[in-house]
Amino acid sequence: MDRLLVFSANSAKTLVEDLFMVPAIEQASADCDMVIFAVFPELIGVQDLFKKSPDKEHHYDMQVVRTIVQQAVPRPELKFFTMETVCGAGEKSLEEGEIIVPAVTVGPLGGSETKTFPKKEMFMSSGMYFYQGIQDNFERVIPGYKGFEGTSVIMPGTFLGGIFEKLMLGLKKNGGKVLGVNSGFVLME
Repeated sequence: MDRLLVFSANSAKTLVEDLFMVPAIEQASADCDMVIFAVFPELIGVQDLFKKSPDKEHHYDMQVVRTIVQQAVPRPELKFFTMETVCGAGEKSLEEGEIIVPAVTVGPLGGSETKTFPKKEMFMSSGMYFYQGIQDNFERVIPGYKGFEGTSVIMPGTFLGGIFEKLMLGLKKNGGKVLGVNSGFVLME
């Protein structure tokens, strides 16, 4: 069974200030196949990711989770993603070569033409670290409805590492106590 967990908050700052995320992330890394960090305005994109594949007009398509896991999760512990808008921070928050694996887009072929999709310089070069020998492989596409512009998930290593680091520093500063529930999460099976 494929499991997706979406962590969401008002902002990326709120996401990393909520120390309840620490045990939740640990549990998610053990029990889920895919985890997406998103801010509230991105939740429509998360929904579109799973509702805009062709045969699922009124139902979430968990086959999309399976496809993403099979195509973009090179190791079981590397299952954390953001939407292409990087928790509302946008491409300006990315470093060159930061995106670890090819993006996965639900939408038209060439979905990378959308205005929010990161530039190719943001992806690791040489066909991606985990995809050696594959040149210019920056995106995997799952066909979407006709007329749907597309939405993508990416795995920005430094950005995600920053989330984990800030949570650990907050936990250390707080004496190891887990306090606060300012963010939300949704589990889909």
